Amino acid sequence: MPSSRRLALELVAGLAIGAVLVVVIARRSDADAALVGALAYLAVLFAAAALRLTWPQYQRWRASVLAQRNMRVRIEIAAGGPPKPVGQHASFKGDSFIVRAVVENVGTGTMHNGIVNIVVPTTCSMDPIDPPPKGHYMSPLPSMNERITGGESPMPVYFTVARADFPPGDHVFHVRVRPDVGKGPWPVLVELSGTPMPAEGVRFARVEVSRT
Repeated sequence: MPSSRRLALELVAGLAIGAVLVVVIARRSDADAALVGALAYLAVLFAAAALRLTWPQYQRWRASVLAQRNMRVRIEIAAGGPPKPVGQHASFKGDSFIVRAVVENVGTGTMHNGIVNIVVPTTCSMDPIDPPPKGHYMSPLPSMNERITGGESPMPVYFTVARADFPPGDHVFHVRVRPDVGKGPWPVLVELSGTPMPAEGVRFARVEVSRT
């Protein structure tokens, strides 16, 4: 965006050129023609100044509208070592494991008002372990969720809420999960929503985790 000083200098230069043109027209024609020419020139000059002033905002708006958001989520599990991508099943030893929810944006635009939910059955306890600036917290009450069972009957669940905008790149959120006694499996679900809403087929990830 041009600075106000630079724009003022351009307007002064334009007015000076206009004054010269008016004088030339007045000498070669009459005063009425000079006045009409001056008014037309001023109209064009101020229209050009308005376009010059608003063009950068228009370019930013156009880029924002045309930007593509290519989103998907995946789950990684850390069980005594670095987190690893998992498929439909994963395992761990001990009394707990860490879930890393990865939000991928391989597009060119930002998904705004994003919400990530990490969901586990109420047979597990769960604690967000991200640093406070991420705004990742436990929901104060359990809920019912059918997606965690693969679309079957709803199951009582605990879930976390993480709020953020998602520009291009990877964004991660972490929870420590402590399952109840037994070997499981325990389903874990990650849900993503935002503006614009991601496609149904890429905004969910689910894994079943068992104790070995």
